[in-house]
Amino acid sequence: MAPMVFDKPVKTETATFMEYDPPGQADPSRPKLKVTVTCSYYPHFVVEVVHFDGDEGSNIFTAPVEKGSVHRCEDPEVSNPKAVGDAGGGLVGVKNDLVVTAGPDTIDDGTGFSIFRALDHKLVLLDAAQVNDNNWPLITSIKESNAGVEVRYNRIFVGSCSVAGHGKACVDRFVKQTGVGKPSFALCETKYRLLKGVEGDLNEDATAIAYGVKVFIPSGAPPVDLNLSSASLSTGKDHGQAMAQLTTEGRLTGCFPAE
Repeated sequence: MAPMVFDKPVKTETATFMEYDPPGQADPSRPKLKVTVTCSYYPHFVVEVVHFDGDEGSNIFTAPVEKGSVHRCEDPEVSNPKAVGDAGGGLVGVKNDLVVTAGPDTIDDGTGFSIFRALDHKLVLLDAAQVNDNNWPLITSIKESNAGVEVRYNRIFVGSCSVAGHGKACVDRFVKQTGVGKPSFALCETKYRLLKGVEGDLNEDATAIAYGVKVFIPSGAPPVDLNLSSASLSTGKDHGQAMAQLTTEGRLTGCFPAE
């Protein structure tokens, strides 16, 4: 059995109500939507996931919960929690005080994700990962210590060439940029063969890959905000401040034309 990546909430509650107009801004012509709020309680905070009927994504809020206090699961405008970044895709899970959210947009076989701290709402990591069977980012491990935060996941990286159009030269470039072993790229040949005649111009569209990585963010380091074409991070120290490190750990797990 695979290890449990995320913490189980102490309890979960759900509240449903009809959307309403702010005071003094009544608009009878605007149809009101049903709103569902799901509150997941952890030892020191609550995570509220707010979903409007008809919307694909959700908004995510967090608030501290002090021992002995009572938190009502209701409209965030009433309970007044703080929003956690741009979390349009939904809540993936919680580890210690780290809240993992999925981005609102998918990227071929992957999706963006964010890791924030629940209590001060500071960003820790922003990147894109291959999705699992539930279309959630494939994060395999999150560990936290006094030294920092370590996250393992199957990362999405978009190259600047097409393995279908540029062959060995493109594969060599990926190997140099990511450190993924060359034999893994046999997967690209298999995947592209299945797409032939189904997708557009496979020779022109840049190739995107998914591969196993470990990102370590030392305590006190600035947040890591990776874009899809970044294959490495600065290492060492910047003006005396510890910097994050990205390490390739696994083989290729996905290969497809980027769109």
